[in-house]
Amino acid sequence: MEMTMRAMTPAERLYAQRQSRQISNMTGCVGCLQVPKAGDPVWRDEYGSPRTEAFDAALAKVADTLRDGNVPPEGLRVDAGEYAYLIAPSPDAYQIYGYQGKWLDRHRKEAEQGIRFITQRYHEQFRIPDGDMIRILCPDGQVLDRVCRFVDSCHLEVGNGLYHICELAERMERAGNTIIPLRSSLPERCFGVAEATGEIIVLTRGEMGYRPAGARAGDVSPQEGADALNEALDVTKAQAAAMLAGSLFGWDKPAADPKNYDERGQLSRPRYRDRGDVR
Repeated sequence: MEMTMRAMTPAERLYAQRQSRQISNMTGCVGCLQVPKAGDPVWRDEYGSPRTEAFDAALAKVADTLRDGNVPPEGLRVDAGEYAYLIAPSPDAYQIYGYQGKWLDRHRKEAEQGIRFITQRYHEQFRIPDGDMIRILCPDGQVLDRVCRFVDSCHLEVGNGLYHICELAERMERAGNTIIPLRSSLPERCFGVAEATGEIIVLTRGEMGYRPAGARAGDVSPQEGADALNEALDVTKAQAAAMLAGSLFGWDKPAADPKNYDERGQLSRPRYRDRGDVR
């Protein structure tokens, strides 16, 4: 049986872990073989497709490749016939997740559209990539951070819960909750400049407002000083501009998404269009 092997992409790494029942069924997940670096392999069934002789034969060949220890930190994808195997390394074992290859790629491709969040009146607020997090702000001050997964264009997982996007919007508005994205494309913190005072400030992802940095720009302008501090943190100008906009105007706004800026930190993309009724 011919096999092809390559490093996993960041999107594929989302599937190199245990999936929910709904995602397992949609991707044709057969199960997971845990191969410890010392000890016997252990098989774990999932919710998707049954094992076949062809699957087991390919899985055995994939497991043999691990003896060479040539799995990169980002993991491997091995394609053999109709199956795709995602190999995730860990300090003491390898996890090999087996999928129906075409089913996995179809779901991954659909997930590229992102996860939609809408209002109760069905207007799109924002989108996040599959696997990103949201923050739920409750009226009593409670803050809940949850990982979200794409199921299909109208369904998502929030933590361990499965929702239609309309159902989630109705529940959140009924409870008086607010949802904001915690984009993985943004840093946890960065530096900016307060327009009113010209001082260097610290911006924190997901938090409104800012705090003084207590840093001085020296012989350069405050903006040049903030840029230098951000450069030391590997924060781009697009990210810094999005962080400033989010802290001032809201993290659910298009201006708080770094993909809407060019490399100079200037807005370059239009606001998302409202898609109307999604029922």
